[in-house]
Amino acid sequence: MAVNPPAVHRRPDINQASYLFLPTFASFMLFLLATLSSPIISGLSIATLHSTEGSLSVGEWGCCTTHGGYSTTSQIFTELPSGLQNLADFSSAIPSSYHIASAVFHGLACFLIWGTACYALAAAGNWHNQRSPAYDNTRWAFALTFWSAMFMLIPWALDLGIVTRLHTHAKVLDGTTVRPGPAIWMEMVAFLLNAGTFLLRVFKLKHLPRPQWTIKGMGDDFHDAMPPPMPASLSPPDEHPPSWESLNLSSPMPKDEKNDLGRTQAVGHSGQPGQLGQLGHPAHPGFAV
Repeated sequence: MAVNPPAVHRRPDINQASYLFLPTFASFMLFLLATLSSPIISGLSIATLHSTEGSLSVGEWGCCTTHGGYSTTSQIFTELPSGLQNLADFSSAIPSSYHIASAVFHGLACFLIWGTACYALAAAGNWHNQRSPAYDNTRWAFALTFWSAMFMLIPWALDLGIVTRLHTHAKVLDGTTVRPGPAIWMEMVAFLLNAGTFLLRVFKLKHLPRPQWTIKGMGDDFHDAMPPPMPASLSPPDEHPPSWESLNLSSPMPKDEKNDLGRTQAVGHSGQPGQLGQLGHPAHPGFAV
């Protein structure tokens, strides 16, 4: 009785792109919300100024107050409600060019994070379909994660600079305190997600065995399994000249049999066998039967 060998358990290939897409997309959402901030999204501020008369939330595009008013970037700290007129001195703390530079770098960082998330999603699809470019696409996606994290540091540092400038001016006024807003912490978490994902790739995912189907020419992908085109100068294999085996002959005819057959079939004009010359041809014109 035949016994089947035990089935060999093969560990499934780890879709490394899925480890990249989820944290990258989460960091994009966090950084996008922090970029909008106040007054577009009430409550998401870079810094919050607290005084005895109320509070002022400073965002990327302006500021909001507890009295329900807000001002744009060009009007920051110049049109405050009556209860917050003592905070008008903060207008000299943050110039408009500082806000413009911060907004530009916020936009560039959001665009780069979004591109990284899209590239990681495309790489995850290649892993799911077991296409050979999946491994290389994942490497490029992790490289984009590193550069997006570096670009996130620039606007985050600018926002921290806003908090520092406001805190320096708050020391002059009595009863005014400055605290970092939720947008600062959201940007920090978004940066840590991207940086942590890149470090996971460097210290762990990079050392995992590469799936065989990601190596060109060794996988089951029909795009790589196609044979190269045959040059026109060479005939296909089925058009080679016939061999002795194809003619059902084990070996070519011996040389002596060829000579004997030529002597018996050489006939002259008179019907008698003709005489052969030195080269084995009939001495007189005739034909062979």
